[in-house]
Amino acid sequence: MLAIFVAAALSAATNQNFDAAQAYGRRPYLSGVSLAPSGDQFAAFVNDRNYSGLGIYQLDGDGGFSFFLKDEGDFRVRRFAWKAEDRLLVSFGRFEIRSSSRRIMIGEARHLLSVNPVTAEKLPLFEPGTRNKQVVVQDEIISLLPDDPRHVLVQYRPSIGGGLGVYKVAIDQTGGHIQVERARKDTDVWFTDPTGAIRARGRYGASGRFVAHLRETDGSWANFTAPLNNLDTTFRILGFPDDPNTVYIASDHETDTESLYAYQIDERSFGPSLFNDPTSDIVDIVVRPFDGRAIGVTVADENIRTEWLRDTKYAAFAEALRKGLGAKRVELLGVNETGSVGVYVSHKDREPPRVVVFDFDKRHFTELPSQYPELDGRFIGKVHSQTYKARDGLEIQAYVTLPAYVELEDANGLPFIVLPHGGPKARDYGEFDWMAQFFAELGFGVFQMNFRGSAGYGTNFRNAGDRQWGQAMQDDIEDGVKWLIGTGMADEEKISVIGASYGGYAALMGAVKTPDLYRCAVSINGVTDLPRLLSWARGQPGGKRRSAYIGSLWSDREMLRENSPLRHADKITIPVLLATSEYDDIVPPEQHELMLKALQKAGKPVDAISLRRGSHYLDVGNNREQLLRGTAQFLRTCR
Repeated sequence: MLAIFVAAALSAATNQNFDAAQAYGRRPYLSGVSLAPSGDQFAAFVNDRNYSGLGIYQLDGDGGFSFFLKDEGDFRVRRFAWKAEDRLLVSFGRFEIRSSSRRIMIGEARHLLSVNPVTAEKLPLFEPGTRNKQVVVQDEIISLLPDDPRHVLVQYRPSIGGGLGVYKVAIDQTGGHIQVERARKDTDVWFTDPTGAIRARGRYGASGRFVAHLRETDGSWANFTAPLNNLDTTFRILGFPDDPNTVYIASDHETDTESLYAYQIDERSFGPSLFNDPTSDIVDIVVRPFDGRAIGVTVADENIRTEWLRDTKYAAFAEALRKGLGAKRVELLGVNETGSVGVYVSHKDREPPRVVVFDFDKRHFTELPSQYPELDGRFIGKVHSQTYKARDGLEIQAYVTLPAYVELEDANGLPFIVLPHGGPKARDYGEFDWMAQFFAELGFGVFQMNFRGSAGYGTNFRNAGDRQWGQAMQDDIEDGVKWLIGTGMADEEKISVIGASYGGYAALMGAVKTPDLYRCAVSINGVTDLPRLLSWARGQPGGKRRSAYIGSLWSDREMLRENSPLRHADKITIPVLLATSEYDDIVPPEQHELMLKALQKAGKPVDAISLRRGSHYLDVGNNREQLLRGTAQFLRTCR
């Protein structure tokens, strides 16, 4: 008995010293791990409490950086790629704002540099432009050109609002780019094969559907989605093997969910399906680095999992590591140029992901530093997969995260956070989620659901959310909350709704339509006015096409107004918190600014958090920690 009390006292003391907002609100210490061509070193984004940037580590070193590029002020490392052992291509991003009668966000400018990590030399690869004739986004590298040591292929728009072309860019000089494909306004993305040959281009059509043009073996272009235009199907390019007549395609023209095909270009033939999961869409393919041949498929199931198409050393080690660590699953993140070294991530219940590197030739295993150091050895909440039926009978997958020491069968009358995801054409998974785990640490249960319109469940499910903002998608959330109450897990008087992006919109619509369900609502970079959002989207490259699924600005105008929280501020009766990132280029900060004024004018209880220099994705500085602290304080005081 004494031992039990001692353990309890030690646990209490530990909890008193534990800073949950700091532990869960930090960005992962290492992310985007990428091996150098030799596999002897790797680069990664580094996020410490006091600094962030790009670090290079030697796998046989002492664990410190051999080279570090630090984020400075508004300039942040955004992308990087290894061109050679002594050459990295690195982009720095900075949000730029154009001022007129009101502040208008034009997005993040990204500047591409060639960096020598040995000498620390940094060389800009683009000439400075004029006001309208400048390359705003310089870092969309589409091929590293493995057989050309001096050049890479970059797609970019040579002028603001212009077409997208492909250019050969030298890594040892500023400017002097060679045009490979002319800039085209009907193209949103270009594709290459493993050798760097340009094989396809594509754009998003008026309905938001992807339209693919493939280069035939005679060099001509053809629209390969045209035969499917009358069908509600996908035709998604995943990659190219070393065969010029073949392209890997994900399509659901024969199945409810996407299948993988090795499409034959000259014959215009899908051929037999190489893989299909009857309940889950394909995320991507795993390919051999030297020939682009598919050896595995990643699938959007309860977790992103890999189904191996061939027995390879990569699959064998993944299974051995899973068993050795007692993990739920282990996934391959990438390999070096020769395929001799691989990076893996392991996922276990009740702990954050762990990243390891394995050298197949040396049979050497290296575990990288913890992603969330403050959580090492800490017992955290378990994620439980659940399902419920919406009012029209549609089955909805959901996840319940409970406080660490509460088992599912014992959950009864808990305070709950309803946490709808953003997107909305995205989804939640049954794995570690920093925000959900933070609320579980505070003693809340957390309820996440993949409402209709979410990705991963086939085209019909995904498209069921089109033109349904605030309607059927919102009903799915409401039905889920009522199901949750019916299970007895939640105290119906202590349920709050919190969300980011589309989830923030859903939180505010919940406060408008069903205020009796919730104690309070938190919107993080959420949409508040649909007509304004669509008007703004028209001024962004491809924005009108990409936002078509929300509705038509003219023909759906009544529906859009009716389902805009800003137009119904007077109906909100519960406390609201609005958290806004200063440099959000996905949902303009104006959306929250107008909502704040409308709620204040209506005399409603509202608080606000401004995330300085923050982005839509909460990936700047200590924005996450600030958000969690502010939200926790709000939850303690609301109603």
